[in-house]
Amino acid sequence: MSTAKTNYDLAWKIAINEYFEDFIFFFLPSFHEDMDWTEEPPQYINRKLTKFGEPPDAEPDSDSVYQLYRARFFDQEISPSLLHIQLQNQYDVNFESQMYICFVRAYDLQFRGVDINTVISIAILGDDNPDWRPDKYEYSVAGYGTSLTFGIIKIIDYESRWDELESSNNPFAIIVMAHLRTLSTDGNLAERANWKWRITQKLFERNFTNEQILKLFKIINFLMVLPNELQSELVAKVNRLEVENNISLID
Repeated sequence: MSTAKTNYDLAWKIAINEYFEDFIFFFLPSFHEDMDWTEEPPQYINRKLTKFGEPPDAEPDSDSVYQLYRARFFDQEISPSLLHIQLQNQYDVNFESQMYICFVRAYDLQFRGVDINTVISIAILGDDNPDWRPDKYEYSVAGYGTSLTFGIIKIIDYESRWDELESSNNPFAIIVMAHLRTLSTDGNLAERANWKWRITQKLFERNFTNEQILKLFKIINFLMVLPNELQSELVAKVNRLEVENNISLID
């Protein structure tokens, strides 16, 4: 059977851009309470974290694994913060230093025309190793050095909260379910097909609009990739679901 590779990064980038407030509310509820969503709502910053010597207006890489949002917190009297969100779906011994490098480049954007004063870094860890929890980069030489502490969102932690995911109407509950079952069925694609069908059905059990259902189904497809034969079987089931709910999920 032919296969395609799961595109975790693209799935999460689309999800965060489409549902940024839901993302903050689901994963960072304390941030949601403190952020201004009305007078000066968060703004996606479509800028590349440029290397030394690159022009300040360089376009972001299409495969970049970071996203940037300018957001004001209610206790800020100066320029807003920049949220630097980094995606990582496998263990990397150099990840902490990569986070630090991106943090420094993000901080530099305030000198390149972006109205910010501080940077907050958050890592989304989508791997299956429960013990890998990098949250700091630091070094010291002769008493001098630097450090960066960043927040982490560990997706597999939500496995123990499956009942909450089942009952939540937040789009990221569905996305996390799809991510978890993509990981757990890595060696059993028939079981992945079963879970993909069950999660697709759940789209219609929530209070989602047709537009949301379409977008979430697209994200699920990027995560829960199936061989052609199993995908064809799923499509036949989805076609019946489309007729029942008067919506077209598949072109």
